[in-house]
Amino acid sequence: MKVLLTLLICLFINGSYAQDTFVQRSNRPAIPWAVVDLPPFYILSGPHIGEGRIDRIRVLIQKELPEIQFVDMNIGIGRAVELWKMNKEVCYGAALKTKERMRWAYFTVSAFQPGSELMLVTMNRALLETPAKKVSLKKLLRENRWKGFIPMERSYGEVIDKIIKENYVPTNTKDPRILTADFGSILKMVAKKRYDFTLEYSSVVNAYNARNITEPALMMKPVLESTSYVPLHFACTKNEWGRDMVQKVDQAMQKIALTKEYQEAVEAWMEPQTLKKNQQALQEFYHRRAQGPWNTLSDE
Repeated sequence: MKVLLTLLICLFINGSYAQDTFVQRSNRPAIPWAVVDLPPFYILSGPHIGEGRIDRIRVLIQKELPEIQFVDMNIGIGRAVELWKMNKEVCYGAALKTKERMRWAYFTVSAFQPGSELMLVTMNRALLETPAKKVSLKKLLRENRWKGFIPMERSYGEVIDKIIKENYVPTNTKDPRILTADFGSILKMVAKKRYDFTLEYSSVVNAYNARNITEPALMMKPVLESTSYVPLHFACTKNEWGRDMVQKVDQAMQKIALTKEYQEAVEAWMEPQTLKKNQQALQEFYHRRAQGPWNTLSDE
């Protein structure tokens, strides 16, 4: 009887603890930071583990905020948004700001994503063998000749999102398009020719090809409508906890924006031609990030 009672007490304690997995209540609170293995943003395995762009930026932010501790939560942006909607405490380090997401989270600018990196990705040469140097996403989607996979919970910036919303027709409405756990898995499906194309940044595709060097390489062509660059954001649940976290990180970003370490992190894994093309925009970005608040806390 005593053994049974002890087991019941342990189950109750463990159950109570499991209900509070998002923030550990201690003198140094643990802040859940959503991560997913998506080089070159996050690198969670292999010889370059921890060397992703956002991995490195997170380390710099952590040094500025020793009173807290960021901890990994292995979920993608789709799941993070679902948790925001449930008012669960979680942050995401490389989110694109959208009107829909602003209903559920606070944002502060964390990094720079070159628009010139956005590519149509395929294994079908017919999609690439055209005279134009860039492919029109609007035209491609309107023609509706090819079977594409575009995860509906993902954002590519306001211009591209609008084109997708107005023109993209899923070839099979039963496809698992919601809450894609790993965007790298989409590249695998395109590589295996289950789909004709997807959209992805060239640095992500290059990292995928490098990891799968024994397989035929995925091919790319720039998207015509892609903008000059899009800011990535650190975002947290839209409540008092999230407001406090975003404000703290915003202040930390102002301090690190002009440092060599931060700029090297932002530019890590960018191709030389991408760096050269975006040099002026990068410098303007760094100075804008350093000069003061760059967040949505006052946008309500």
